Amino acid sequence: GINAEYMGETSRCLGVWDWPSFRLRLMHLRSVYQMFMEGGLEVIDMSKPEMNPFVQLSPMDVATMVKDASVPNEKYNELQVELEGARTRHNNELTSVRDELEKLEADAKARDKSIRTLQKENKQLRVAAAPEEPKGGSDVTDLSQRLQAASKEAEEAKQLASELLRGLTKMKKTVGGPS
Repeated sequence: GINAEYMGETSRCLGVWDWPSFRLRLMHLRSVYQMFMEGGLEVIDMSKPEMNPFVQLSPMDVATMVKDASVPNEKYNELQVELEGARTRHNNELTSVRDELEKLEADAKARDKSIRTLQKENKQLRVAAAPEEPKGGSDVTDLSQRLQAASKEAEEAKQLASELLRGLTKMKKTVGGPS
């Protein structure tokens, strides 16, 4: 042909298409060119038949590609099994954390009750000690010691409640519950 004479080569036929096939090939070339213009050479993979407008597939090639596409991907199946295992582990851990949270909340309620009882007893002791005038030194010392002991116990209960509250707050953050 003209181009072959210009390049100093002999002419050679690469393909013969009917008009609909030729138009389809040109449309494919245009879409690949547009992809190249928009995304550069890295978006074009000529090893894939859907990207290569020059590939000529036989019916056998198409049948093989369809068969390969219908066979489940082993890597996908492995990932699905791994995902299910992760879900199961997550659910088990979540159940364990929830159980622990319920246990801690029950402990907190018990400690709150104990604190309220101690506060009530402390109040009763203070009321009982206030109206009386001390008659002897031993009664005053005994009452003072009891009040100091009750005060220490109330402080310890307060510290335990604070620690429990911090633990519950930390647990809720770990579980992902509302703060």
